[in-house]
Amino acid sequence: QIPEVNQYLFSLYNCQYAQFFQCLSRVEGVLKEDRYMAPHYAFYIREMKIKAYAQLLESYRSLTLKYMADAFGVTEEYMDSELCRFIASGRLHAKIDKVGGIVITN
Repeated sequence: QIPEVNQYLFSLYNCQYAQFFQCLSRVEGVLKEDRYMAPHYAFYIREMKIKAYAQLLESYRSLTLKYMADAFGVTEEYMDSELCRFIASGRLHAKIDKVGGIVITN
């Protein structure tokens, strides 16, 4: 019952991250309403975001926060807070240069 599964999966596969985030938000709505998946939707959404961020970061040595925000169709502040959360928990292997606004992969 998930709408546009093909679009959802191929947007990640084809590195169309803004479209992927739009599809992911629709998937989140469906999962929240499902009585079996509702307790697990936050985990699934978090893991899919990490997968998408890692996929973009593995292609580059460094990226600007603005480039990443534009790629995902979100604001720089949102991207910064998301990356900080995942880097601090050890889920993404990168560093953020706040002065230069650069994300450096390690």
